[in-house]
Amino acid sequence: MGRFIFTHYCHLFSHVPGSSWKLVKQLSGDKNRSILDVGCADGDTLRITGLNRVDTAVGIDLYLPYLERANSDRIFTSTLLCNASDLPFRNKSFDVVLCLEVIEHMETKDMGKRLIRQLETIAGKKVIISTPVGLT
Repeated sequence: MGRFIFTHYCHLFSHVPGSSWKLVKQLSGDKNRSILDVGCADGDTLRITGLNRVDTAVGIDLYLPYLERANSDRIFTSTLLCNASDLPFRNKSFDVVLCLEVIEHMETKDMGKRLIRQLETIAGKKVIISTPVGLT
């Protein structure tokens, strides 16, 4: 029952002032035809923001059960089991590239910098990166 309620009403989260979902939705902008979600988990970011309503929405993650759930919920047009440190996409393949709560998991700073360069190459319009706030 809980997942049913979430699935049907989660879009409301993207209207909550100050929420990360509202910010991602605003930063993404309108008129995008394609989006790549790096570290997509089960697709909740695209589901909540409505950003999956594009021609092409691709999600990549390292954890297969997340991708299976995203596929069963039809969040993405396609998913790929893939490591963020080696993305198999050409230059300007997507209008928007999301990389939310991923970069802090890279093993070294240099790997993080390389990921950012890759994301900038893959994106045709913009890259949106977020990382948690606080000390760990």
